[in-house]
Amino acid sequence: MNRLLSIELIPKTSWYTNVRSQVSRDVWNAIRLHFKKPSCQFCGYKGKLFTHEVWKYDDKLHIQKLVGFRSICGLCHHIKHLGLAGLMAKKGDIDYQRLIKHYCEVNGCGEEDFMLDRAEAFGLWQERSSHDWTVDISYLDSLNIVSVRTWMKAHPSEVERIRMQM
Repeated sequence: MNRLLSIELIPKTSWYTNVRSQVSRDVWNAIRLHFKKPSCQFCGYKGKLFTHEVWKYDDKLHIQKLVGFRSICGLCHHIKHLGLAGLMAKKGDIDYQRLIKHYCEVNGCGEEDFMLDRAEAFGLWQERSSHDWTVDISYLDSLNIVSVRTWMKAHPSEVERIRMQM
């Protein structure tokens, strides 16, 4: 079922291959500033936000293609990466029940719906993880990072304000 906030598990064969690992720190910071929103794009939380990479998957050609970025809160970010969140919960680092509650509130569904959605996401993850994926970040070519850097140099106090919020 399509949900406002969905569980997105990265295939095991693509773990640790992300935009942040492929670009310089300056470019990553410029991307973060470029896509920064005032609130979480799923739940509306105003506070510390994460820049989440949005991927599309071609399950026939096994291409994982970057298609954008979203500003999301920590709870929504943990839901997107529920596999890692589950490991963190086992270590006592996060409250898994709180994540379930958040998922249900954002999507207007019940815990049973969460469990079904989770099972579906992990089934898809298991299938996708059986293949080697080509990670395509050509989307970055469409971004005018130079103009973002120019803006950052011209507005240092605004850049500092945004960085303090991240």
